[in-house]
Amino acid sequence: MTAFIPSPRTRAQRGFTMVELLMAMAIFAVGMLGLAALQVVSISQGTGGRLRGTAAFLAHSVLDRAASEGQVTAAERQANTNGLPNTTTGWAFLGAADGAAKADGAAQVFDINGRPIDAADKVTPPVFTATWFSRAGTVNVGTRTALQEFVVNVTWKEADPKKGTALDTKAISVSRYVRI
Repeated sequence: MTAFIPSPRTRAQRGFTMVELLMAMAIFAVGMLGLAALQVVSISQGTGGRLRGTAAFLAHSVLDRAASEGQVTAAERQANTNGLPNTTTGWAFLGAADGAAKADGAAQVFDINGRPIDAADKVTPPVFTATWFSRAGTVNVGTRTALQEFVVNVTWKEADPKKGTALDTKAISVSRYVRI
């Protein structure tokens, strides 16, 4: 008597072999590691974009404040027959409205959300530093107008995922002509 041996054609295959399962798990693991690395870079780039946006906002807000002081000076210049402003004492940015270039402005520090930090505050960590200066301007007494270029620099430290914990110093510089 002969033994019955089923042929592969008659028996349906069911399930996976151990080698197929291990290969599928290896491919899945490599994909998950790639997604994890992508997540780290995505978070870093999002944070960097937020910091750059806040820095640009701070630079433009300092320029807007300087421009508003310049509008006051321009109004005084128009009101006076000699074309000169009455007073500029106590102004944070423009100082004397004589068209002479001003020295670098005192640094002002801001927190992560762009709020100014008081010098006495020893708890809030400073993130942004804004400095400003102006170039020599032109005063035309006859037409009672004056313009001066105003430059604002904002610096901050930003993490680089390729460097680990090392921080890179980043900066943005914005300028505008301001009526003085």
